[in-house]
Amino acid sequence: MDILDVNSSKFKSALCKMCIVKYKSTYRSYNHLVLGGTFDLLHKGHKSFLKSAFLNATKVTIGLTSDSMASKKGKLYQNYKTRRVEIVKYLNNNGFNNWQIVKINDLFGFAHEDITMDSILVSRETKSGAQKINNYRKRLGFKGLKILVIAQIMAEDGKKISSGRIKNGEINRDGTSFFEILTQADKFILPETLRSELAKPLGKLYKSVEEFLNKGSNYKKIFVVGDASVANFKRLGINPDLSIVDFMVQRKNTYNNIEQLGFKKDSKHQTVKSGPGEITRELATTIDKSFNNSVDLIKVDGEEDLAVLPLVLLAPLESCVIYGQRDQGFVCIDVREKTKEKFLKILELFEKSDN
Repeated sequence: MDILDVNSSKFKSALCKMCIVKYKSTYRSYNHLVLGGTFDLLHKGHKSFLKSAFLNATKVTIGLTSDSMASKKGKLYQNYKTRRVEIVKYLNNNGFNNWQIVKINDLFGFAHEDITMDSILVSRETKSGAQKINNYRKRLGFKGLKILVIAQIMAEDGKKISSGRIKNGEINRDGTSFFEILTQADKFILPETLRSELAKPLGKLYKSVEEFLNKGSNYKKIFVVGDASVANFKRLGINPDLSIVDFMVQRKNTYNNIEQLGFKKDSKHQTVKSGPGEITRELATTIDKSFNNSVDLIKVDGEEDLAVLPLVLLAPLESCVIYGQRDQGFVCIDVREKTKEKFLKILELFEKSDN
C-alpha cells in the first residue's frame, strides 16, 4: 500500500517552507486530494488536518459527514449546516482556494464518482478506512489513492485533542486543559478587587426550584453549590449530579450531617479543604474525579462559594451549575464554550500560592 507519513522530517521541512513562503505559490505533490470527517466543534487538530491537505495538493475535496452518519458514532454538538459554515469560514480566512465540500453518508462517499482524485489524507486512527476505500475503488476499476497519514495534535495535557473531550469540558478548541490550569498552584486566592464583581449573578436568576423546573432548559447534568440550594432540590426529589456543601448558610453553621440535607447516611461523599476566598488544588482535583467515580457529594471544610469557578471550568458542555444568590433565589450558569472562556479570564485575575 502506497502510504506517506506526513509527520516525517521531509514533510516537516516542507511545512516550515510553507510557513515562510505562504501557501499560495508552493509546489504541491498531488493534483486532487480528498479527506473526510465530522469536524464537530472545529478545533486545532482539524485545522492542522486541513492545512496539511492544502500543502500537499492543488485541489482539495472535503467529505463532510451528514448528521445521520455522524450521529451513529455519538451525539453531535453541531448540525451539518453549522459544521459546514465553520469550515468555510476557516478556509476563507486563511486564503485557501480550489476546494469543495461534499456531504457524505457512508465511508465510501464519492470515491467511485471522481477519477481525478489521486490522494487521500487520514489520521493514523482512520488509515484502515482509507485502505477500504482503495479496495473499493480498485473493484470498480479505479486507481488506488496515495494515502497520506498525519498524527493527531495533542492538547496541553499530552492527550489528543478531540471533539469528544471538548464536549466533556476537559479542554477548549485550542487544546487548553482546564484541569491543568486549575492544578498549577496549591491555591488560587480571590483578590479584593474581584469580590464585588463575583457577588453579582453570573448566570440566570431564578426565585425558586419550581420556577427553574418550569422555565429552565433541559440540561444534560445539573451541579449545585450551596447547602440551601442543595436542600431545596433534594426536598423536591431532585438529585443533582454533584452537590458541594459546607454545612453553612450565609456564613452560619446550619447543618450537622448530610442526612439533614436530604442525603442518605451511606451516600458516597468526600471531604476537602478550601478556605474562604480560595480555590485549592484538592478541591479542583476532587471535582474532576467526581465525574468518573460516582461521588455525588463534596463536603468542603472551609467555604464552598468559590467552588462554582472550577466546577464551571471542568463541567461538560450543556450542563448547568447552580448556586444560591442571597435574598434573591439561585443562579443557573449555562455551561457553554463562551462560559468557560469567561470563567478562565476570571481565574487569571486570582493570585496563585504554593504555600
